[in-house]
Amino acid sequence: LVRRLGTQRWRNKRVVPGRWYSDTIYFSVKSITRKENSAQIFTNGKGFDVVYPIEGVKQCHQALVNFIQEHGIPQVLVVDGHKSQASYDTFDTQWGKMIREYQVKQSWIQPYCWWQNGAERVVGEIRRGMRSLQSLKQSPKRLWAYLVQYICGRRQRTASSASTAMGRTGFELVKGYTPDISLYLAHDWYDYIWWFDLQDKSSKLGRWLGPAGLQFGGGDCHFVITSAAKIHVNNTASPVAPDCPKEVTNSLLLMDKEI
Repeated sequence: LVRRLGTQRWRNKRVVPGRWYSDTIYFSVKSITRKENSAQIFTNGKGFDVVYPIEGVKQCHQALVNFIQEHGIPQVLVVDGHKSQASYDTFDTQWGKMIREYQVKQSWIQPYCWWQNGAERVVGEIRRGMRSLQSLKQSPKRLWAYLVQYICGRRQRTASSASTAMGRTGFELVKGYTPDISLYLAHDWYDYIWWFDLQDKSSKLGRWLGPAGLQFGGGDCHFVITSAAKIHVNNTASPVAPDCPKEVTNSLLLMDKEI
């Protein structure tokens, strides 16, 4: 009996209710770490946006697997007609295999009617937020993989004006409980911070790149970029005082120049 019946993975995952949308975001420069040049976004159109940086459209299915593992199986998933997302006239694709394996109900938009995909509107809002923070903080474009995750995490924990959200955050609509926004209030994007290096037991200067989320640690870790343009994960970030000594100010200017 065990040999005849394979593992039904979809039975072990919760179903996230409602209609969900997915699309691929393309960027003009590669990420600073793993050389990603695009990202796959999943959204319910009510403020819960999740994005996964990928190295190309061939990894779209991996983003779908990550979304199912972290949040659940979408009740209905709407995509456009791209072959990487198992268009109607394709069958043997990695995305299609994941759709069948997890029993996802997938539908497609009408050709050339991009507005039927709710992810298109969300992508425009995210891009506007990215341009605003990049201009305000003068952060490098190659940090987009961290910036887009920071913006989506903040949007999840902020109540929108959509009538269907009923004044609640997108996180609460999906998860069922009030989110903790303290990690997003402690610092702002690309702020100067002090972080403690456990390797050489000393405090160092860096720039804050947002919470690490479910990727590292117990949920309280941050991404930090150093003067050597290396990304570190740490949970001891503290702000740099505005009235810091002159030698600290000079170190900050030198760090920005090196980055």
